[in-house]
Amino acid sequence: VAASLCAEGWTQLDPPAGLGAAAGQRAIPARPPPAGCFWLDPHVPALLVLPPLTELHQHALVASHALILQDKASCLAPAALQPRAGEAVIDCCAAPGNKTTQLAALSGGGGLVIACERDARRAGVLRRRAADAAGASVR
Repeated sequence: VAASLCAEGWTQLDPPAGLGAAAGQRAIPARPPPAGCFWLDPHVPALLVLPPLTELHQHALVASHALILQDKASCLAPAALQPRAGEAVIDCCAAPGNKTTQLAALSGGGGLVIACERDARRAGVLRRRAADAAGASVR
């Protein structure tokens, strides 16, 4: 995804020094990237940090499900869990499916994410999103 964005003219930067980190820790950057630039988040693997108000909802990477738009807070639980290839994970209250698809991606092709959602309407959204972005690794 990063290479595709760079090919479109985006510039990938290293995250700047952040606030509140002790020696050897990765800090939260003090400012967002400038327009036309992005960096990889220092805490969540494969999370791209884009400038505020960047509009990518109609972008081809989003349409193809190669890029899923979500905020950092939604990415923290899957990153903390760190599922390994082949592991099974249960995601309760899984809709709309952003964390579910991230868990599937982190667990590799051999993992399984069992996604549970009580609300029928939200479960429909979850099923569509999981089928589009994660395929058979989500049930």
